[in-house]
Amino acid sequence: MALDWRNRKQTRSFFVLSLCCALLSACGAGVRRPETPSSKAATIRLSDLLSYRGISSKRGLRASLPEAGASARRPDRNTCYQFLKRHKVAFTVVSKRKASGIYLPIQLTQTINGFRIKPRNHRINNGYLDCRLAAAMVRWVEILSAYGFTAVEYASIYRRNARVGGSSKVSGHAHGLAVDIRSFTLGEHRIVDVKDDWIERERGGDPCAMQYDEPVPAQLMRRAVCEAGARKLFQVILTPHYDRAHADHIHLEVVPNVNWDYIR
Repeated sequence: MALDWRNRKQTRSFFVLSLCCALLSACGAGVRRPETPSSKAATIRLSDLLSYRGISSKRGLRASLPEAGASARRPDRNTCYQFLKRHKVAFTVVSKRKASGIYLPIQLTQTINGFRIKPRNHRINNGYLDCRLAAAMVRWVEILSAYGFTAVEYASIYRRNARVGGSSKVSGHAHGLAVDIRSFTLGEHRIVDVKDDWIERERGGDPCAMQYDEPVPAQLMRRAVCEAGARKLFQVILTPHYDRAHADHIHLEVVPNVNWDYIR
């Protein structure tokens, strides 16, 4: 039994070492190099990464995972604010006159535990968000950090009176409950862009159930998004698999007081 235990420990150590080497190879010295799904970095598959994180790749088991987003979905004003303060998130409360349509309007003023949430444009009101979205982002930052990411860049959060494309339905952006992520920073310099690095994007394909053969940085991006869905941090997640409008970003949305969620 002792020998068997040592063998399992050695196998796990070897996998961790291989994963670190692959990441160093992919990240290099901060210089972005062209990569293809057949690159050496892709030899560690998504299923291996999931296994290392102790998470199943089968969507049928998603409901058994911890519902880390439950507290972020249904808090009242004070509960949500206290949640952010407890996690040392610096924010200011925004007046509803400035952020019409947002139930609990706030603006983040610093990083989340050192993790940067960067806007692609610097319009002030683009950074307004509902406290409940901020609470979900706090939990997602924990996942992102575990995968080695240090920042995300978003295209938009709050857009007053925004509508879902091609319809009259009010968008989550109109309520500050949705964020469109354009890119991720891996380590200090490696930019992982949704448009360029989300390699496998078959229209209508399940973003998480299949084993996609992608370079490690792309796999880490996909896994961080899929784990957010598995842990029910967001009720709506739309990826490049969904439609052409989402070819260059990931749409993450909190829908309060519902018992469903999906990722497409």
